[in-house]
Amino acid sequence: MAERALIIVVDNESDALAAMLDALTRRFDADYRVVPYLSSGDALAGVRKSKEENEEIALVIAAQRMPEMTGREFLSSVRSIVPTAKRALLVEWGDREVSPTVLQACALGELDNYLYKPWAPAEIHLYPYIGEFLAEWTRIHRPGMELISVVGNDQATRSHEIRELLNRNGIPFGFHQAGSTTANRLIEQRGTEIKAIPALFLHDGTVLFDPTDAEIMDAVGESPRALTCDVAVVGAGPSGLTAAVYAGSEGLRTLVIERHVIGGQAGASSLIRNYLGFPRGISGAELTQRAYQQAWLFGAKFVFSRAVTGLCARGTKKVLMLSDGREVAATAVLISTGAKYKSLDVPALQRFVGVSVFYTTFGETRFVQDLNVAVIGGGNSAGQAAIHLAGFARRVTLAVRANSLEKGMSDYLVQQIRSIKKY
Repeated sequence: MAERALIIVVDNESDALAAMLDALTRRFDADYRVVPYLSSGDALAGVRKSKEENEEIALVIAAQRMPEMTGREFLSSVRSIVPTAKRALLVEWGDREVSPTVLQACALGELDNYLYKPWAPAEIHLYPYIGEFLAEWTRIHRPGMELISVVGNDQATRSHEIRELLNRNGIPFGFHQAGSTTANRLIEQRGTEIKAIPALFLHDGTVLFDPTDAEIMDAVGESPRALTCDVAVVGAGPSGLTAAVYAGSEGLRTLVIERHVIGGQAGASSLIRNYLGFPRGISGAELTQRAYQQAWLFGAKFVFSRAVTGLCARGTKKVLMLSDGREVAATAVLISTGAKYKSLDVPALQRFVGVSVFYTTFGETRFVQDLNVAVIGGGNSAGQAAIHLAGFARRVTLAVRANSLEKGMSDYLVQQIRSIKKY
């Protein structure tokens, strides 16, 4: 079992610090070790020591008004030492002077968001926000539940494709290198022989050998039998999921067809800060998983890993032809196929895809740990990818055809990129 990660709290007001320590310990002590500091200088020394001793820091909370340095200055220093830690600024209720500081610091990526003090009762004003910070950190650094165990070659393109498929569709999994102790133990426990890799060991005892995407999603998804509906939605990106939520909420029989992964291009974004209703930001994967669950709870059905190959009218129905030969009959069809990544026009590039070339902001950051990384593109997805990877890579190079980042990227991303010292 992994050691408890740290939650560091810094506040020069002893009573406020003691209250925060008590509240966080009562709620999070089982999984995190809460470390308090009255001095920002001592806290920075503690952060450096933790890094040297390979202790994980999940969250750092700092009061804005402190004598040695401001909370913003402190958290900016923390980012340069431990860029993977979540950072929250603690501000007083009614302190209007701090608003510009919070806005600018968030835009520059110096902090993830802010908390108010006093915060009682903690169940309303503290725990929900702390929980969001820790959930986001855990999602990247402490993946836990393993509903599917994948055994394969870490450097094989197909292994990467399967990991991306499972990760982007929100299916908890673990990957184990073929021949490793863990993989061999798994094979022995299941009493099977590896006929081909990648091999997928499912929670219900099923084993799939070098399966197609459709076989994987049929094994873990709902795979509806009835393909007659009121509304057929082609594409499960943000617009397709939105349509499914509204159609389902109106009581219409709704069927969504997605050829690859839930969320489309938006689902690959590491952090979206400008989406309505999420002031603290939300990852693309989390946003689209919530939308998927919402649509499903309204009765929408999903067909995964099938492409729509044709559309025709047959009487009063619209008929969609699927890549597996089946047909979907619908009263209305909504096409929301979205964008498709453009491949780089570089000879022989394809043989590196899934090994050292990727067309997504992947969750498995171990691939770039302490390496030099290049991100190609000048849009928001490229900017979000560069910022995300800067927390793990040694250096990030952003290659953009335009003569400025502003041509295709939101201002908040441009500011944040220019504030990071890994470019």
